[in-house]
Amino acid sequence: MSGAKGFPDDVVIVGGGFSGLSIAALLAGHGIPVTLLEAADLGFEASTRNQGWLHSGAWFAPRQVDIARMCYESWRKTVHFCPSCLEPGHTGMLFVVTDPDTDVARWTSAWEQAEIPYQQLSTERAAELLPDMDRSSFQTAFQLPDRSIRPHALLRHLADQATAHGARIHTNSRVTKLVRDDGRITSVVTSNGDEVKTSFVVVATGASQADLSHYLVTDNSCTQSLFSRVTLQTHLVAVDPQLCHQPFCLVDCDGFNHMPHWNRDDRTASVFGIDHWKVVNSLESAHSLDAEVSLIQDRVRRFFPQAQLSDQTMRSWSGTTVQAMHVEQIDPGQVPLPTVIDHAKESPCVENLLSVYPGRATLWTHLAEDAYATIVRRLEPSRSLTARPPWA
Repeated sequence: MSGAKGFPDDVVIVGGGFSGLSIAALLAGHGIPVTLLEAADLGFEASTRNQGWLHSGAWFAPRQVDIARMCYESWRKTVHFCPSCLEPGHTGMLFVVTDPDTDVARWTSAWEQAEIPYQQLSTERAAELLPDMDRSSFQTAFQLPDRSIRPHALLRHLADQATAHGARIHTNSRVTKLVRDDGRITSVVTSNGDEVKTSFVVVATGASQADLSHYLVTDNSCTQSLFSRVTLQTHLVAVDPQLCHQPFCLVDCDGFNHMPHWNRDDRTASVFGIDHWKVVNSLESAHSLDAEVSLIQDRVRRFFPQAQLSDQTMRSWSGTTVQAMHVEQIDPGQVPLPTVIDHAKESPCVENLLSVYPGRATLWTHLAEDAYATIVRRLEPSRSLTARPPWA
């Protein structure tokens, strides 16, 4: 596979989720030849196993205003780039206060500081939007821009953008080896027996691989990194059919939240979660924690006491994501930032390798733009970085 002038071989991207596809779309749109290799189907792991919550940043604002601003910027770019990814039937999320002692001003002042628009609603209006919910829970309610999204629609739009500009996307092509020669990766080998010559590699596998030694052919077993990689697990409960058509978040109840969705069979479902992220190891990540699932189920029954719920109508699963944080950023209370690791600065040194970690899925635009800038600076320093991405 030969590339354009200045790029004798393709940039190979390993992983076909939001991260890999958005980087592929941005590179291909600027004339850089790209081959993307996905081990299963596009979005097979974290991108389509999460809750489908497009954050405005409102939930993060009281803790991290900078992250909240980034989320709102990415929210606007996502809506501009792919309006069809939004679930129909609502225009935003209700943030509901259930405890009269909650410091409401802490939330509203943080939203104002992050420049996130919000509208306070009367409890009567909130009750109209949440008709099947226990109304005695409402103290104060606000409407914010957060949306429920269809991950598959956004993935498909990114894939279409990438292929329209010449990117080659191969599914069911698991990468088994990154071949190194004198500190550079020269080719990528797949389980199908294909070998792709490459000028640069981006590993964007998210939940499926945190350990790059799985791929790298190296005699150097001593590794040292400026980043700490953690596997985070959360739990979700789906109720079919929907209990509620309105997204909501109870800010003072462990962030108990709801996202309405239509599935591929044109059936409705309510997906519930709480703001509990557990740090787990690779073995634990394959199993759901009964206590976490029970906590969500108890909240569903508490706030929807009239619902006829059974094991058949409630389905649970765990979502897992791998994140990386710089040693100076590690703080258990902090939201992970989008991270681009340049392995030319890691040990062992690999001159033409990036690994990327999205932070929250909402921040996919920031990750793509950071990765693009790093790749272009390394491969073609004279190239202008001022061109706008398709989602700008």
